[in-house]
Amino acid sequence: MVTGDHPSTATAIAREIGLIGEPEEVTHRGRSLSVVRREPATHGADWATVHGKDLPSLSEDDWDDLLKKRYIVFARTTPEQKLMIVEHCQKRGEIVTVTGDGVNDAPALKRADIGVAMGITGSDVAKQAADIVLMDDKFASIIHGIEEGRLLFDNLRKSIAYTLTHCCACIFPMLLNFIAGVPAPMSALQMLSMDLGTDLPPAISLAYESAESNIMKYPPRKKTSRLVSFAMLSYSYLITPVIICIGSFAAYFYTFFKYDIYPHDLVNTQGYWTTTNKHNLTYSGGYLTPEEQVDYAYQAAAACYITTVTSQAYHIWMCRTRKSSIFVHGFRNIATFFAVISMVIVTCLFVYVPKLREAMGSKPPPGEVWAFSFGVAVVLLIYNEGRKFFIRRSPYNKFVRLIKW
Repeated sequence: MVTGDHPSTATAIAREIGLIGEPEEVTHRGRSLSVVRREPATHGADWATVHGKDLPSLSEDDWDDLLKKRYIVFARTTPEQKLMIVEHCQKRGEIVTVTGDGVNDAPALKRADIGVAMGITGSDVAKQAADIVLMDDKFASIIHGIEEGRLLFDNLRKSIAYTLTHCCACIFPMLLNFIAGVPAPMSALQMLSMDLGTDLPPAISLAYESAESNIMKYPPRKKTSRLVSFAMLSYSYLITPVIICIGSFAAYFYTFFKYDIYPHDLVNTQGYWTTTNKHNLTYSGGYLTPEEQVDYAYQAAAACYITTVTSQAYHIWMCRTRKSSIFVHGFRNIATFFAVISMVIVTCLFVYVPKLREAMGSKPPPGEVWAFSFGVAVVLLIYNEGRKFFIRRSPYNKFVRLIKW
């Protein structure tokens, strides 16, 4: 607390609001710094009241000793001394927020990392120097603002993690087609429909996600922390897409298996399976006419498409929290429900409506392919709930840091 009031008045106010305990006069390095008292070890903190006139004579070691205290009251301070306090805190790597309403607070408000001025009682000079203006003059609004900022940061991370996942979930099937020469697991329009259609509503719905219950219990982020971290990239580009693609490939090959076509029969046959092909395809079970090749390939592509999209529909629920269990967080975001419903409707339209499915390069696959995404959901749920459990339990563990985003 930094004020121009007398030390006795400042100490009394600090004690009244619960900032400090009972005073005790001590001498620091041969001279009185004012009122200093060490709290019992159970309280885990100590405090000091310092007169502004003592500040210019403090050495760097004195500042180090003073700023190690958890609670400090600076009394009878001038604008220059307020600025000095801010600079010495910043010199020691602290992020400094200054609140004020008068002209004397302007230099400190301007120099602080975040200056907060009062909107009702604050002077015009203080408002112009500040970064934030409290329109209701309530310090509690700062807490609400911090919570809103953390929520915004969290929701942005959730949306990015969810959106990036489907990129590799689309790339891996194309790599299979390119490397193994199998029929295209998904058409270009199917992949485009995920980019511009099915995945957009869920990603947007995460912006309306409510804050996790423990969002204000975690310490501030480090200055070096990034919005898109290595852990997020590994989650979105490696772990989750691999799990989704395993389910999608299983549905893809299962569709061919229904017609006694095995994976080894599909290798290096990508020249077939198209509407332009006019040749029969010989395989281990006999041969397929051009019409049968297109029919089976379109069904398999639809199976892969359904599994990928519906797996993302399950995945969106796991992205709703970064640390809390989704069962504790609850399912109150109505926007996500509507987003998932829209995903399923669009998928059904592109697979089952005659004109649309022909344009998309798909035909209705066996009904049981819808179950493959449920298996993906179970694996994703186990992984994410386990990951969040260890984040809550041991957030600073070296292994946990690799999976915490």
